[in-house]
Amino acid sequence: VKIRHFIAFAGDIQAYTPTRGGRGHFYTIVEQLYDAQALYVEPDYNRAFARLSTDLRGRSMVALFTDTSDQIVAQNVARHLALLARHHLPICVTLSDTELRATAERLPESGSQLYQKVVALKLIEEREVLLEGMRRTGVLTVDVPADEMALATINRYLEAKERGM
Repeated sequence: VKIRHFIAFAGDIQAYTPTRGGRGHFYTIVEQLYDAQALYVEPDYNRAFARLSTDLRGRSMVALFTDTSDQIVAQNVARHLALLARHHLPICVTLSDTELRATAERLPESGSQLYQKVVALKLIEEREVLLEGMRRTGVLTVDVPADEMALATINRYLEAKERGM
């Protein structure tokens, strides 16, 4: 797998490396990944996707690691990825919420737990609808717990490559 282009962003673009060749290019990206910090600000998806759409040449696979817990933000991400899917192969990688799933699967023992279960089921359903909508527009999705993320993303890439996407 060759990483040719890298962008890390939050409220603004934090790190950016355009396509270059050579081993040094790879190490530059690895350093940027290592230095990346989680910032608790609203990501500027519009700016990041605008930058990508002007800089990407030819068909590319684009992996977006993001959170889809906010429905409005998630719909914005889905719209950008659907546009990107017209010329590229986007993969949306999200962390599934294991606690939310556990709440949805737990047998409630009180009215409060029943309420929590209903809310958890509703949130999971909304997420599934969103991810299914992405898949219908040509976006590959990975939605797994954090400890499975790397392997699941690589497997999704290999599946796409095997199918000639």
